[in-house]
Amino acid sequence: MALATGQITIVDLNDVTLQGFLNSDQPKLQMLSTSGDYLPDWGVAASNVNIVAELYEMGNSTNQALVGAKASGTTWSYKLVGQTSFTTIISTTPGFTISGTNSSQLKITANKMTLAAVGMTIRYTTNYTSQPGMDTIPYKMDIEYGLSVQGQTGQDADPTAVGYLSNENITLTANTAGVVVPSQATTTMSILLGTSDDSANWSYSATATGCTITPASATSRTVTLSAFSSDMGYVDIKATKSGFPTITKRFTVSKSKVGADGIPVNIDIAGPQIFAYDKEGALVGGTSNKLTVTRTNVASYSVQSSVDSGATWQTVSSAANQILISGDTVTVYATASVWSSSKTLSIKVSSGSVSDVITLYKVSDGAAAKSLEIMADGYTMVTNSSGVTAPNYITLTAQKQNTTSNVTWSSSPTVTLFSAPTGGTAVTTGNVVYVRKGDLLAAAGKSTTITATLVDGGVTFTDKTTVSVLTEGLEGLTVVNQNESSTVPASYAGVVSDYSMTNNTLR
Repeated sequence: MALATGQITIVDLNDVTLQGFLNSDQPKLQMLSTSGDYLPDWGVAASNVNIVAELYEMGNSTNQALVGAKASGTTWSYKLVGQTSFTTIISTTPGFTISGTNSSQLKITANKMTLAAVGMTIRYTTNYTSQPGMDTIPYKMDIEYGLSVQGQTGQDADPTAVGYLSNENITLTANTAGVVVPSQATTTMSILLGTSDDSANWSYSATATGCTITPASATSRTVTLSAFSSDMGYVDIKATKSGFPTITKRFTVSKSKVGADGIPVNIDIAGPQIFAYDKEGALVGGTSNKLTVTRTNVASYSVQSSVDSGATWQTVSSAANQILISGDTVTVYATASVWSSSKTLSIKVSSGSVSDVITLYKVSDGAAAKSLEIMADGYTMVTNSSGVTAPNYITLTAQKQNTTSNVTWSSSPTVTLFSAPTGGTAVTTGNVVYVRKGDLLAAAGKSTTITATLVDGGVTFTDKTTVSVLTEGLEGLTVVNQNESSTVPASYAGVVSDYSMTNNTLR
C-alpha cells in the first residue's frame, strides 16, 4: 500500500505596521500683534483651521481613518500650554466642529491660544482593528500649534519670521480641450526675518495637488508647473529652519477655457508686496508699492480689496494716497485707510471669468518667539528574534528657542533618565538626558511618554515624545518530510516481507 503525506507551511501574519498623519490647511504658527489682532484670524470663516486625519497600514493605500470597521471609537481632544490633561471635544465644545466620514475631520473656528497659553496640542485617538476578531490597537496622533507674540514698540527684541509668495494664485488660459502652457505658472517663496530678507537661510519643499511640478522645483523656493490636467490645483510650499516653526504657503492654479474662437484671455498683477516698519513703528523705505497689471485680450478690468484674508471683497475707487489706479498700474499706499491697522491687504484684478490676486504685507521687528522641542536620535529599540535588543540607549535633547530657563524631565510610565549613556547619575533636569535599554524593557508595555517642561516669564512650555521597544515577529516555519511515500513488498495475503524502505526523516 502507499502512504501519502503533504507539506505544511506556517507563517506569522499578526504583525501590523501603522502610519498616521494629521494634515492642517493653516500654518502651525499664529501671530498676535500688540493691538490684539490674530494673523491668521481663526475666527474668520475663510481662515478656519481644517485638520484631516489620515491612517494607513503598511502596503495599503486606503485611508483607514475613514473605515468604521477599522477605526472605531474615534475622539478629538485638545490641551493648551500649562494644562495638565486633554479636554475631549464634543458637539457643544466652543470653537470646534467635528465632521467628515467616521469623524475624521476637525475644524477650529475660534482663536484658542492667548498670551497666557501660547501653544495648543490637538489629539486624534482611535481604536484600530486590523482583522475581524483580532484585538484592537489604541492609536493616537498629535499636531501642535504655537502663538508668536509681537513685541511692544520700542523694545529690543528679535524679529519674527514671515513667509510670502510672489504669486499666490494664477489663472492659466486653456484652449477648448483644457490644454494650457503649465510653465507660465510660477511663484517664489520669500522669508522676512523682521525687515531683513532671510530667504537664503531656509530649506524648502513643495507638494503638488491636482498638478505636477518639475523635480528641480520640489526642493526650491521657486516652483514651476510642468503639467496641469485638472481644472483646479495647488502647491503647498514649506519653509523650515532650525529654531523656527515651519512656514507653509499655498500657490493656487486654475484654468480659464477660451471660447470656440480660440482667443486667449488672461490678466495678472505683480509687484512689490512688503511694507517694512522698524521697532519704533516707523515705516522703512517707500511709502507706496506700484503693482503692474498685465492683460491679454482684456479691454478693461475692475479692482477689489480684502483685508487680513477675509471673505469679503470691496470694490476699489481710485484715490490719491489710498489706492490709485492709472492705466495698468495700481499704486497701494502704506497709509491707505482701507487696511488701517490690518497686517495684510489682498488686491484682486478681474475681467469676466479671469482674475488674479496679490497680497501685500506690513511687517515689523517683534518679540522673539520662544519654544521648546524634544529632539531624539531615535524613538524605538528593537528586540530581534534572538532576543537581542538594540540600541543600548536613546539620546533626548531639549531644543530651546530664545530662552535659557532650566528644563525639567518626567515620564509616564516612569523610567529613570540619566546624565550619560553609561555610568553617570539619575537626573530630572538638564538639556540632554538618556533613556537606557534596561529601564525601557522594564517599563509597563515597554513604552514610555517623556515630557520636557520649562517656565519662562510665567509661561509654561512643554513637549512630549514616546519611546518604545518593538519585537520582531517570528520567521515563517516550514515542515519538510524527506520521504513523503513508501511502497513495501507483500504477499497476496498482505504479509509484508521487507520494511527497510520505510525509513523517514522529518525536518
